[in-house]
Amino acid sequence: MATISFIRKHSLGSAEAKRRILPAIAKTAAAFGLNIRWEEDICHFAGLASGRLTVRADSIELHARLGLLASLMKNDIAKEIAHELDNALA
Repeated sequence: MATISFIRKHSLGSAEAKRRILPAIAKTAAAFGLNIRWEEDICHFAGLASGRLTVRADSIELHARLGLLASLMKNDIAKEIAHELDNALA
């Protein structure tokens, strides 16, 4: 099973970073058919991929395990997620 992990640094504080990434998470979840559940500053997701996205005061941390079908598109998925988060945090 393939994995995607990365950290994106920011200087927004956790509340502002979360506010900015919420639309990107919703868009990505819809595009990949993911179910999401927030637990304070941690977004748990499941579907073609499962894992969590953690919002911290100075960073966003993503850890995902890709299912078989999603593993075939790992690089494209990683690029799309990074692009959406980078735009949201800019």
